[in-house]
Amino acid sequence: MNGQDLSSHYTLIDTPAAVPALQEAITDAIRVSVDTEADSFHHFHHKVCLIQLATASRCFVVDPLAGLDLSPVLKLLAQKQLIFHDTGYDLRMLLADFDFRPQREIFDTMLAARLVGIKNISLSALLADILGIALPNKHNQRANWAQRPIPATLLAYAAEDIRHLERLADYLTERLIAQGRLDWHREYCQWTIAQTQQPKIPQDPDKAWRIRGTFGLPPRQLAFVRALWQWRQDQADTADVSPFRILHNEQLIELALWAERQKDIHSDQLPRLSRHCKGSHRRELLDALYSAARLGPEDWPAPPRREQHQKPGTAVLQKADRLKVECQQIADALVIEPQLIASRKALLAAVSTSADTEEKLLQIGWMRWQAQLLLPALHKILNHSRNDENQEHAE
Repeated sequence: MNGQDLSSHYTLIDTPAAVPALQEAITDAIRVSVDTEADSFHHFHHKVCLIQLATASRCFVVDPLAGLDLSPVLKLLAQKQLIFHDTGYDLRMLLADFDFRPQREIFDTMLAARLVGIKNISLSALLADILGIALPNKHNQRANWAQRPIPATLLAYAAEDIRHLERLADYLTERLIAQGRLDWHREYCQWTIAQTQQPKIPQDPDKAWRIRGTFGLPPRQLAFVRALWQWRQDQADTADVSPFRILHNEQLIELALWAERQKDIHSDQLPRLSRHCKGSHRRELLDALYSAARLGPEDWPAPPRREQHQKPGTAVLQKADRLKVECQQIADALVIEPQLIASRKALLAAVSTSADTEEKLLQIGWMRWQAQLLLPALHKILNHSRNDENQEHAE
């Protein structure tokens, strides 16, 4: 920052000889701050490209693409208290690439900031407002972290994201304790770990290609959209680039609508396309369009099926609305977002199942602190409804 050499603030781990120093630092540490950089913006096959680790005294940037055996490091790391800023994505990526599963508590600084009522919860804002530390401009947020050699400036900026997390966590811990919300944070972090360890649900193949902008299109147009979407997926997979770099969704839909209008599709009449749509890619694109054009009505995609969820009745919706008002009032008094206490879906689940005890709320996915906050309001609403029902029966 401000012209200083940031490379002195971290140690790059990209050779087997450098790994023992990292292992020693993790072994000696009580807590370790963790961040990752992945390449989802640039590549079809997402992977962790950097792992940043910081102890109280040292900072490391690990290159997992350097062919290192990181299993001993990650085994040590799993046994430590970990600090993240916005845990979910990092844990999901570490699980997918390394089967990494934390065994002890984590501390999420972004979540802690939300729970103590801080409005601007970006890391740069928190460090600036709380610690007076200005991070470098985040022009690297869409950097290609998979490129090698990776520029020194990107390595330095990656390290800056975690160098101060432990100090930030200490400050936020004091705020949580002072406001009596440390247990809320601890339970939420445990819930986050559990959520990130859930098996990934396979995507419905009939839904995957139904991109934004296709709702309401007639079946024949949808046939062209489906064919182009699959062509784009195949091209992105082969080239290992993000699908939007082959064709943006808007372009894909425009091309599908154009093709559906043509009596005959000629290669020299195709609309202007990106550089990825030349040569063999263009021939494969034409094959996809020809295949869609040859389909008969029986093979066209049907309009999207409506989810067969039972719609809540009027009484349930009314009770949920009243509970939402109560939730908002509680959140306002605590100066936090009402969504932290309960989502609309959670409120509906509570009233539709008449979950009038902590244990019942836990069974439908609530956290204990959330249940304790809203249970009095829930009792009031459910009892009021029962009284109304009893009065109606008496009449």
